[in-house]
Amino acid sequence: MLYLVHPDRTVRCIDLPLKTSELEQPEFQRPDADLADLDWQPADHPATDDVVRLALRYGLPCRTGLIVDAIVLINGREPEKFRALLRDAITRHATERDTMAPLFESIMPGWTEQGRELDARAHESIQVAVDRAQSRAEKQLAAPVRESAATHWRTIGGSDPDDSI
Repeated sequence: MLYLVHPDRTVRCIDLPLKTSELEQPEFQRPDADLADLDWQPADHPATDDVVRLALRYGLPCRTGLIVDAIVLINGREPEKFRALLRDAITRHATERDTMAPLFESIMPGWTEQGRELDARAHESIQVAVDRAQSRAEKQLAAPVRESAATHWRTIGGSDPDDSI
């Protein structure tokens, strides 16, 4: 899967079994063909600053934006997704636990404490996943900006979230 990031911060996607490195091969670099002409579909998210940063580092220019491998954007968005899942799980579980605790504690003494211990282990496990995802995202963002992507991005009206290009 590939994503196409546009200067207006919209993102489109296409399910192709190709990577941008393959698209850079001579057979795809014909003057009479532009990858922007493919049947791109709206993606489920806009281009955040980090998405633009990643596109500037890994993107392949086409007429309307920068094409990026899905895995690059997925890895870049993972930390926040995990954090949101953790926040939602904590909130939802706390509500459920508070509602059900008196009943379950009366049936199974010690249920409340056991639930707290289980919650702590689950939160620790999720935090490990968040930390790993954050590390992957930071490594991706540490890569240098591709000059060809940055030049193209400026030419088509894109702005740099860091004003560094």
